[in-house]
Amino acid sequence: MAYVRDFDELTARGSFNVRVPKWVPLTIEYGYGYNDRQYNWYWRVQGTVQTFRMPYADIMHLTSGNYEKHVQEFLEDFREEYLGWAYGGFTEPWMREYHEQYKNLIEL
Repeated sequence: MAYVRDFDELTARGSFNVRVPKWVPLTIEYGYGYNDRQYNWYWRVQGTVQTFRMPYADIMHLTSGNYEKHVQEFLEDFREEYLGWAYGGFTEPWMREYHEQYKNLIEL
């Protein structure tokens, strides 16, 4: 099942646009907040509810603050997984949930 975070609870919210191969142009919404006493960076593709999170220290260490590159690379990998689910017929309920959210955003 999708992880959903209420973005109204997050601080320093913002957005940026990304171009990812084989995706329609996307706007990424993001914000910061705590979960289990850990400060995290949360993001989602605008128009979806699936929320991704990464500890703030990790995102800074891995990207030196280049969040756009992280999102682009993540979405490239996510598309490959999505295509595998599509090939298999979206057999699990959680796969169908992702399919409903992303079917108009990913080029097959």
